[in-house]
Amino acid sequence: MPSGNITATDTLNYTPELWELGATDAVQFKQVIVKRANSEFEGDVSELGKAVNIPSMSNFTVADKATNTDATPEHFVHPTQKLNIDKHKVVAVKLEKFALKQAMPEYRTKVTQRLGYPIARVMETDLAGLFSGWTGNAAVGALGNELSDSDWLTAWTNLVAAGAIEEAMTDEDTSIFLSPQAYAAALKIDKFSNKDYGASSDAVSKAALGAIYGSTTYLSNLLVAAGGGHHCAWIHRNAITMAVQEKTTVEVQYRALSVATEVVADSIYGFRTLTRPGEGPANITLTDNFGQWLPTV
Repeated sequence: MPSGNITATDTLNYTPELWELGATDAVQFKQVIVKRANSEFEGDVSELGKAVNIPSMSNFTVADKATNTDATPEHFVHPTQKLNIDKHKVVAVKLEKFALKQAMPEYRTKVTQRLGYPIARVMETDLAGLFSGWTGNAAVGALGNELSDSDWLTAWTNLVAAGAIEEAMTDEDTSIFLSPQAYAAALKIDKFSNKDYGASSDAVSKAALGAIYGSTTYLSNLLVAAGGGHHCAWIHRNAITMAVQEKTTVEVQYRALSVATEVVADSIYGFRTLTRPGEGPANITLTDNFGQWLPTV
Protein backbone atom coordinates (compact mmCIF):
# COMPACT_ATOMS: atom_id res chain seq x y z
CA MET A 1 0.00 0.00 0.00
CA PRO A 2 1.41 3.45 -0.98
CA SER A 3 2.22 5.68 1.97
CA GLY A 4 2.27 9.47 2.22
CA ASN A 5 0.00 12.53 2.21
CA ILE A 6 -2.95 13.13 -0.12
CA THR A 7 -1.73 15.95 -2.38
CA ALA A 8 -3.30 18.22 -5.00
CA THR A 9 -2.29 15.66 -7.61
CA ASP A 10 -4.42 13.03 -5.89
CA THR A 11 -7.47 15.32 -5.72
CA LEU A 12 -7.13 16.66 -9.29
CA ASN A 13 -10.24 14.89 -10.60
CA TYR A 14 -12.26 16.20 -7.66
CA THR A 15 -11.16 19.85 -7.88
CA PRO A 16 -13.48 22.06 -10.00
CA GLU A 17 -12.46 25.18 -11.91
CA LEU A 18 -14.78 28.04 -10.98
CA TRP A 19 -15.80 30.95 -13.22
CA GLU A 20 -16.70 34.36 -11.86
CA LEU A 21 -18.60 36.90 -14.00
CA GLY A 22 -18.02 40.63 -13.72
CA ALA A 23 -14.60 41.13 -12.18
CA THR A 24 -12.78 41.92 -15.43
CA ASP A 25 -15.52 43.21 -17.74
CA ALA A 26 -14.62 45.88 -20.27
CA VAL A 27 -14.57 49.43 -18.92
CA GLN A 28 -17.56 51.62 -19.70
CA PHE A 29 -17.11 55.40 -19.67
CA LYS A 30 -19.82 57.76 -18.48
CA GLN A 31 -21.75 60.15 -20.69
CA VAL A 32 -21.08 63.76 -19.75
CA ILE A 33 -21.66 65.74 -22.96
CA VAL A 34 -25.04 64.21 -23.82
CA LYS A 35 -26.39 65.08 -20.39
CA ARG A 36 -25.41 68.75 -20.77
CA ALA A 37 -26.56 69.42 -24.33
CA ASN A 38 -29.83 71.10 -25.27
CA SER A 39 -32.57 68.46 -25.49
CA GLU A 40 -35.65 70.67 -25.74
CA PHE A 41 -36.55 69.51 -29.24
CA GLU A 42 -37.02 65.84 -28.27
CA GLY A 43 -40.70 66.37 -27.57
CA ASP A 44 -41.28 67.58 -31.12
CA VAL A 45 -40.20 64.25 -32.63
CA SER A 46 -41.14 61.85 -29.87
CA GLU A 47 -43.93 60.26 -31.92
CA LEU A 48 -43.07 60.98 -35.57
CA GLY A 49 -41.11 63.16 -37.94
CA LYS A 50 -37.69 63.11 -39.57
CA ALA A 51 -36.54 66.65 -38.74
CA VAL A 52 -37.19 69.71 -36.60
CA ASN A 53 -37.01 73.12 -38.26
CA ILE A 54 -35.68 75.67 -35.77
CA PRO A 55 -36.35 79.33 -36.63
CA SER A 56 -34.20 82.14 -35.26
CA MET A 57 -35.33 85.69 -34.49
CA SER A 58 -32.89 88.48 -35.38
CA ASN A 59 -32.77 91.87 -33.70
CA PHE A 60 -34.32 94.88 -35.44
CA THR A 61 -32.72 98.25 -36.20
CA VAL A 62 -33.42 101.48 -34.35
CA ALA A 63 -33.63 104.77 -36.30
CA ASP A 64 -34.16 108.44 -35.58
CA LYS A 65 -37.73 109.65 -36.08
CA ALA A 66 -38.00 112.82 -38.13
CA THR A 67 -40.90 115.22 -37.55
CA ASN A 68 -43.84 114.75 -39.96
CA THR A 69 -42.10 111.79 -41.56
CA ASP A 70 -43.25 108.19 -41.37
CA ALA A 71 -40.86 105.65 -39.98
CA THR A 72 -39.48 103.17 -42.51
CA PRO A 73 -40.71 99.66 -41.70
CA GLU A 74 -38.00 97.04 -41.53
CA HIS A 75 -38.32 93.52 -42.82
CA PHE A 76 -36.06 90.56 -43.46
CA VAL A 77 -36.29 86.79 -43.59
CA HIS A 78 -35.40 85.32 -40.23
CA PRO A 79 -32.89 82.45 -40.59
CA THR A 80 -33.65 78.82 -39.76
CA GLN A 81 -31.71 75.63 -39.14
CA LYS A 82 -32.74 71.99 -39.28
CA LEU A 83 -32.19 69.20 -36.77
CA ASN A 84 -32.30 65.96 -38.74
CA ILE A 85 -33.28 62.76 -36.96
CA ASP A 86 -31.11 60.55 -39.12
CA LYS A 87 -29.14 58.26 -36.81
CA HIS A 88 -30.35 54.70 -36.21
CA LYS A 89 -27.83 52.73 -34.17
CA VAL A 90 -28.13 49.01 -33.47
CA VAL A 91 -26.27 46.34 -31.52
CA ALA A 92 -27.24 42.70 -32.03
CA VAL A 93 -26.28 39.23 -30.84
CA LYS A 94 -27.63 35.77 -31.65
CA LEU A 95 -27.35 33.20 -28.88
CA GLU A 96 -27.65 29.57 -29.91
CA LYS A 97 -29.72 27.41 -27.59
CA PHE A 98 -27.01 24.77 -27.38
CA ALA A 99 -24.48 27.33 -26.11
CA LEU A 100 -26.91 28.93 -23.68
CA LYS A 101 -27.93 25.59 -22.23
CA GLN A 102 -24.35 24.81 -21.29
CA ALA A 103 -23.27 28.30 -20.25
CA MET A 104 -23.58 29.77 -16.77
CA PRO A 105 -27.16 30.89 -15.99
CA GLU A 106 -26.14 34.56 -15.77
CA TYR A 107 -24.48 34.65 -19.19
CA ARG A 108 -27.50 35.79 -21.25
CA THR A 109 -28.35 38.48 -18.69
CA LYS A 110 -24.80 39.78 -18.73
CA VAL A 111 -24.74 39.93 -22.53
CA THR A 112 -28.07 41.76 -22.67
CA GLN A 113 -26.92 44.32 -20.11
CA ARG A 114 -23.88 45.18 -22.24
CA LEU A 115 -25.83 46.01 -25.41
CA GLY A 116 -26.87 49.52 -24.42
CA TYR A 117 -23.39 50.88 -23.79
CA PRO A 118 -22.11 50.98 -27.40
CA ILE A 119 -25.11 53.16 -28.31
CA ALA A 120 -24.58 55.48 -25.34
CA ARG A 121 -20.92 55.71 -26.29
CA VAL A 122 -21.53 56.65 -29.92
CA MET A 123 -24.01 59.36 -28.87
CA GLU A 124 -21.27 60.89 -26.74
CA THR A 125 -18.63 60.68 -29.47
CA ASP A 126 -21.05 62.13 -32.02
CA LEU A 127 -21.40 65.28 -29.93
CA ALA A 128 -17.66 65.43 -29.17
CA GLY A 129 -17.02 65.31 -32.91
CA LEU A 130 -18.78 68.66 -33.35
CA PHE A 131 -16.20 70.67 -31.39
CA SER A 132 -13.49 70.92 -34.02
CA GLY A 133 -15.97 72.17 -36.63
CA TRP A 134 -16.85 75.37 -34.78
CA THR A 135 -15.73 78.61 -36.46
CA GLY A 136 -17.67 81.32 -34.59
CA ASN A 137 -14.79 81.69 -32.12
CA ALA A 138 -11.15 81.22 -33.05
CA ALA A 139 -9.75 77.99 -31.59
CA VAL A 140 -7.92 78.50 -28.30
CA GLY A 141 -4.94 76.22 -27.80
CA ALA A 142 -3.17 73.71 -30.03
CA LEU A 143 -3.24 69.93 -30.22
CA GLY A 144 -0.54 68.46 -28.01
CA ASN A 145 -0.09 71.63 -25.93
CA GLU A 146 -1.37 72.31 -22.43
CA LEU A 147 -3.73 75.25 -21.93
CA SER A 148 -2.30 78.16 -19.95
CA ASP A 149 -4.22 80.53 -17.69
CA SER A 150 -3.98 83.08 -20.53
CA ASP A 151 -5.65 80.57 -22.87
CA TRP A 152 -8.48 80.10 -20.40
CA LEU A 153 -9.04 83.84 -20.13
CA THR A 154 -9.09 84.16 -23.93
CA ALA A 155 -11.72 81.43 -24.18
CA TRP A 156 -13.77 83.07 -21.42
CA THR A 157 -13.57 86.43 -23.21
CA ASN A 158 -14.78 84.88 -26.48
CA LEU A 159 -17.81 83.35 -24.78
CA VAL A 160 -18.63 86.57 -22.93
CA ALA A 161 -18.43 88.52 -26.21
CA ALA A 162 -20.83 86.02 -27.77
CA GLY A 163 -23.30 86.34 -24.88
CA ALA A 164 -22.91 82.71 -23.86
CA ILE A 165 -21.42 83.39 -20.44
CA GLU A 166 -23.59 86.45 -19.83
CA GLU A 167 -26.67 84.34 -20.48
CA ALA A 168 -25.57 81.65 -18.04
CA MET A 169 -27.31 82.24 -14.74
CA THR A 170 -26.23 78.96 -13.09
CA ASP A 171 -23.34 76.54 -13.36
CA GLU A 172 -25.63 74.13 -15.23
CA ASP A 173 -25.77 76.48 -18.23
CA THR A 174 -22.08 76.24 -19.11
CA SER A 175 -19.75 73.25 -19.06
CA ILE A 176 -16.11 72.49 -19.77
CA PHE A 177 -15.18 69.05 -21.14
CA LEU A 178 -11.55 68.01 -20.70
CA SER A 179 -9.55 64.91 -21.56
CA PRO A 180 -7.65 63.27 -18.68
CA GLN A 181 -4.46 64.92 -19.95
CA ALA A 182 -6.05 68.37 -20.20
CA TYR A 183 -7.67 67.95 -16.79
CA ALA A 184 -4.29 67.07 -15.29
CA ALA A 185 -2.77 70.12 -16.95
CA ALA A 186 -5.43 72.35 -15.39
CA LEU A 187 -4.65 70.86 -11.98
CA LYS A 188 -1.17 72.34 -12.33
CA ILE A 189 -2.62 75.88 -12.42
CA ASP A 190 -2.71 76.93 -8.79
CA LYS A 191 -5.76 79.18 -8.95
CA PHE A 192 -7.84 76.33 -10.40
CA SER A 193 -6.84 73.71 -7.84
CA ASN A 194 -6.12 75.68 -4.65
CA LYS A 195 -8.91 75.94 -2.07
CA ASP A 196 -7.80 79.50 -1.38
CA TYR A 197 -9.31 80.43 -4.76
CA GLY A 198 -12.45 78.30 -4.60
CA ALA A 199 -14.09 76.06 -2.01
CA SER A 200 -14.86 73.37 -4.59
CA SER A 201 -11.22 73.03 -5.65
CA ASP A 202 -9.28 70.18 -4.02
CA ALA A 203 -6.39 69.08 -6.18
CA VAL A 204 -4.57 66.93 -3.65
CA SER A 205 -7.13 64.75 -1.85
CA LYS A 206 -9.78 64.59 -4.59
CA ALA A 207 -8.10 65.76 -7.82
CA ALA A 208 -11.05 68.14 -8.08
CA LEU A 209 -10.95 71.30 -10.17
CA GLY A 210 -14.39 72.53 -9.28
CA ALA A 211 -15.31 75.43 -11.54
CA ILE A 212 -13.03 77.33 -13.91
CA TYR A 213 -14.08 80.97 -14.23
CA GLY A 214 -17.62 80.09 -13.26
CA SER A 215 -18.13 76.98 -15.41
CA THR A 216 -18.21 73.43 -14.08
CA THR A 217 -15.46 71.17 -15.39
CA TYR A 218 -16.08 67.57 -16.47
CA LEU A 219 -13.58 64.82 -17.15
CA SER A 220 -14.31 62.87 -20.33
CA ASN A 221 -12.60 59.80 -21.75
CA LEU A 222 -14.57 59.98 -25.00
CA LEU A 223 -13.26 63.18 -26.57
CA VAL A 224 -11.84 63.01 -30.09
CA ALA A 225 -8.11 62.31 -30.14
CA ALA A 226 -5.94 63.81 -32.89
CA GLY A 227 -2.47 65.23 -33.45
CA GLY A 228 -1.06 64.08 -30.13
CA GLY A 229 -3.91 65.66 -28.20
CA HIS A 230 -7.69 65.91 -27.82
CA HIS A 231 -10.50 68.20 -28.96
CA CYS A 232 -11.84 69.64 -25.71
CA ALA A 233 -14.52 72.32 -25.38
CA TRP A 234 -16.18 75.00 -23.25
CA ILE A 235 -19.86 75.33 -24.10
CA HIS A 236 -23.15 76.92 -23.24
CA ARG A 237 -25.82 74.22 -23.25
CA ASN A 238 -27.38 75.87 -26.30
CA ALA A 239 -24.21 75.31 -28.32
CA ILE A 240 -25.26 71.76 -29.24
CA THR A 241 -28.48 69.80 -29.28
CA MET A 242 -29.50 66.16 -29.37
CA ALA A 243 -33.00 64.80 -29.83
CA VAL A 244 -33.58 61.12 -29.07
CA GLN A 245 -36.68 59.93 -30.91
CA GLU A 246 -36.42 56.34 -29.69
CA LYS A 247 -34.53 55.68 -26.49
CA THR A 248 -32.42 52.55 -26.38
CA THR A 249 -34.73 49.56 -26.28
CA VAL A 250 -33.98 45.85 -26.25
CA GLU A 251 -36.00 43.37 -28.32
CA VAL A 252 -35.77 39.60 -27.82
CA GLN A 253 -37.00 37.03 -30.33
CA TYR A 254 -36.53 33.26 -30.60
CA ARG A 255 -35.74 31.93 -34.10
CA ALA A 256 -36.93 28.34 -34.43
CA LEU A 257 -34.97 27.46 -37.57
CA SER A 258 -31.80 28.88 -36.04
CA VAL A 259 -32.57 27.35 -32.65
CA ALA A 260 -31.27 30.63 -31.27
CA THR A 261 -32.39 33.74 -29.42
CA GLU A 262 -31.83 37.11 -31.09
CA VAL A 263 -31.25 40.08 -28.78
CA VAL A 264 -31.18 43.52 -30.41
CA ALA A 265 -30.76 46.98 -28.89
CA ASP A 266 -31.37 50.11 -30.97
CA SER A 267 -31.93 53.84 -30.72
CA ILE A 268 -32.99 56.65 -33.11
CA TYR A 269 -31.71 60.20 -32.68
CA GLY A 270 -30.30 63.32 -34.28
CA PHE A 271 -27.80 65.96 -33.21
CA ARG A 272 -26.20 69.17 -34.43
CA THR A 273 -24.45 72.38 -33.48
CA LEU A 274 -26.97 75.11 -32.66
CA THR A 275 -26.37 78.48 -34.31
CA ARG A 276 -27.91 81.92 -33.77
CA PRO A 277 -27.82 85.40 -35.27
CA GLY A 278 -25.33 87.86 -33.85
CA GLU A 279 -26.48 90.58 -31.47
CA GLY A 280 -26.25 93.42 -34.01
CA PRO A 281 -29.29 95.00 -35.71
CA ALA A 282 -30.73 93.14 -38.71
CA ASN A 283 -28.05 90.46 -38.43
CA ILE A 284 -29.40 87.32 -40.06
CA THR A 285 -26.11 85.41 -40.25
CA LEU A 286 -26.14 82.31 -38.05
CA THR A 287 -23.00 81.72 -35.99
CA ASP A 288 -21.83 78.90 -33.70
CA ASN A 289 -20.13 81.11 -31.11
CA PHE A 290 -21.82 79.62 -28.02
CA GLY A 291 -19.16 76.90 -28.10
CA GLN A 292 -15.41 77.35 -27.68
CA TRP A 293 -13.19 74.72 -29.24
CA LEU A 294 -10.13 73.91 -27.09
CA PRO A 295 -7.59 71.78 -28.99
CA THR A 296 -5.12 70.69 -26.33
CA VAL A 297 -3.48 67.62 -24.78
